[in-house]
Amino acid sequence: MIVSPYLQPLRKAHVYQGESNDCGPYSVTIVVNALRAMGINPREMAQRMNRPRLRGGILVVRRIPNWATFPWGVADALKECGLPARWRPLADESTLARRLGNGEILLPIIGEWRPKPWAHIAPLVAWDEQKGWGFVDPLMPTSEVYWRPAGRFTRQWRAYFRTLVYIPSPLHSEEPLFSTISEPIA
Repeated sequence: MIVSPYLQPLRKAHVYQGESNDCGPYSVTIVVNALRAMGINPREMAQRMNRPRLRGGILVVRRIPNWATFPWGVADALKECGLPARWRPLADESTLARRLGNGEILLPIIGEWRPKPWAHIAPLVAWDEQKGWGFVDPLMPTSEVYWRPAGRFTRQWRAYFRTLVYIPSPLHSEEPLFSTISEPIA
């Protein structure tokens, strides 16, 4: 099993999105509050991300208001909070476990196109050969690790071109603000 060194801070920062389509802003909130302890309110983050933002003279549309968040929108919101986030399509699944173990923060975009299109993003925190990929998921009401079987994850990640939002490690030599004790996870 490979577990993110940030598992416990991410679980502690978990927020539940309820019935909203705000997985992007809620995932940003989880990551920022875990790594920077900024006390960001996820509803306020969603409203902030609804509005385009000028970045380097370019207008960045981060999301369709109250609906879909673009990968560059998630990366931009993380950057706005001081985290060196990036995004890319066609990421390599074979390196996810290694990157996870090296302390990168990974937020893959998964979903399906049929029968009804949907997409989702959440912080990836673990890999287990039997259980698959584990997430601290804002779609879930608790901070327990939510497991997605490997085959299903692969299919759903491919549907969105293996798009990955990530924060490289180490975070510019800055330590996380919470303990990163590795405990067994359910």
